[in-house]
Amino acid sequence: MNKFDLNDLDDGQVKELINELKYTDSYINESELKTLIATKIKQRQKVISFKLGVKYIVIINRGNVKIDRFSISIIFEETYHTLVRIDIRGGIHFNPDGSSAPNSHIHIYNNAYEKKDRFAYEINLKDFPILNDIYSVYKSFLAYNNISETK
Repeated sequence: MNKFDLNDLDDGQVKELINELKYTDSYINESELKTLIATKIKQRQKVISFKLGVKYIVIINRGNVKIDRFSISIIFEETYHTLVRIDIRGGIHFNPDGSSAPNSHIHIYNNAYEKKDRFAYEINLKDFPILNDIYSVYKSFLAYNNISETK
């Protein structure tokens, strides 16, 4: 049973939700992620946490022009707020406080703003060691969000 108000999470709850074990409830076309052809990708994958009962959607987006520019998000199915989003080569992100994050950055739910993914941070390369292909980032994204592909 979900014990959190997904519209009003504090930092501790966000960390707990990221770290909680989750399972994929549907599959994506991994061969499409491994292709070197600059094709548009828009895939969705359902994810569920059994302990807290939270349902998520992982969304993978890439345009058809720049193969090295893409984003991967995990959002709450109930509210569509973003828990975590990684933007690769999406441009410098300017935060509401005047700070900025580099071209490739990570957004983590932040309750200080109505749009919960408004604030971005520099990516820790220990969590995402390979940023130049979408498949490697997808696999790192699953690990970062503690998502298992098997039950």
